[in-house]
Amino acid sequence: MDRGTNVRGFTRIRVHVRARLKTRQGVIVHGSVENLSMNGVYVVSESRLPKGTECEVALLLNDDEAFSPLAVMGVVARVDDGGLAVEFTSIATEHLEHLHNMVVYNAPNVAEVEQELEDSVGLKRLTPPRC
Repeated sequence: MDRGTNVRGFTRIRVHVRARLKTRQGVIVHGSVENLSMNGVYVVSESRLPKGTECEVALLLNDDEAFSPLAVMGVVARVDDGGLAVEFTSIATEHLEHLHNMVVYNAPNVAEVEQELEDSVGLKRLTPPRC
């Protein structure tokens, strides 16, 4: 596949925050975010969850783990040697705005990110990504 072709729904951005993933069974995985988009996150971690595992993803923006201004529900979409990718499945309205702000403020091309958001409903694109 041509590496210049964008097959992802949303632009990935690099952020430096910690992440905590928690399953319905109470299993907790800690890691650090390598990249983030409006519909998913890649978390670098020595711990793993099986592909298909539903979890809450909390992005920890300070040292207080009890306080997370951004929490999203997701499912583990991919597991590899470095960590795991989680596709977001639902997000509260107030957290969606915070996620949007994180992505926009860290995006190399704000206009492209804004267009992706305009072409979407919540976490899903209405139109295919531009190639």
